[in-house]
Amino acid sequence: MDKDFFSLIAFQIGIQKGLSLYFQARAAWDKDDFGVAIALMSEATVALRTRETISSKGLPDISKTPSLTPLKTELQSLRKHCNHVLHTWEKDNSSVYFAAVPQELSAEKKLQDGIRMNKSETYVLEEAEPALLVLPEGALQRSDSDLARELQERLNAGDDM
Repeated sequence: MDKDFFSLIAFQIGIQKGLSLYFQARAAWDKDDFGVAIALMSEATVALRTRETISSKGLPDISKTPSLTPLKTELQSLRKHCNHVLHTWEKDNSSVYFAAVPQELSAEKKLQDGIRMNKSETYVLEEAEPALLVLPEGALQRSDSDLARELQERLNAGDDM
């Protein structure tokens, strides 16, 4: 097994959690729930930080993982963007909205963890009539002159094409 396997898994889990918090914060802001949006964005910035220990919150250090080092600039841009949005929202809230920012979010304000379903459902494909891949006999019995005559008749009659 690759020595960086667990770092890759931890990075993937952390980035998914950070992005889901980010997009949930954007949705809360759009619904004019400013305090909750700021709290969620704050949690997103914490989730996207480099963790200090292997058991703390955040992302693993990508500079120590060769397969993740190409993502360094994108991750820095994401962190910078999230911090900018958070500071802008905090400024707007302190000068315009004055919404209370909860220190801790209740469970109904956060996205719930997915439910693991252990029972599998077999997928059944419905019977369908097969499509013909060849033209039926006699389908091309009209000649070019017949088609030209039909077209001329339609044009003379004033039919739109």
